[in-house]
Amino acid sequence: MGSRERKKAAASSLNHHKSKEFRASTSSSAVVNVEDLERGFLINVFSERNSPGLLVRILEAFEKLGLEVLDADVSCSDCFQLQAVGEENEGTKIIKAQVVKNAVKQAIKEWSESNGQA
Repeated sequence: MGSRERKKAAASSLNHHKSKEFRASTSSSAVVNVEDLERGFLINVFSERNSPGLLVRILEAFEKLGLEVLDADVSCSDCFQLQAVGEENEGTKIIKAQVVKNAVKQAIKEWSESNGQA
């Protein structure tokens, strides 16, 4: 196995391990983590259930905050997982990670209430 293949295998194993840890630490509600990056945020959302319509609600929350999604990975098959990198649009006020986290949690709460899952 070459160096490139080993790196891929290690990354895949690490991601699988992190995913298992993340699942083990959640309840039936969604877990939201937001980290500050040099210019923007790394936003992770996980829910054990497939959640039709949740992605739209979260993206609407980003838009209201003035966040531009630069990169995102989403899985909605068995569960809902979103990892996104967001950056403040030019001309918007400076946003803190906690504000982003609260906005995403609020979007999830509103989605849940509108779908009778609260």
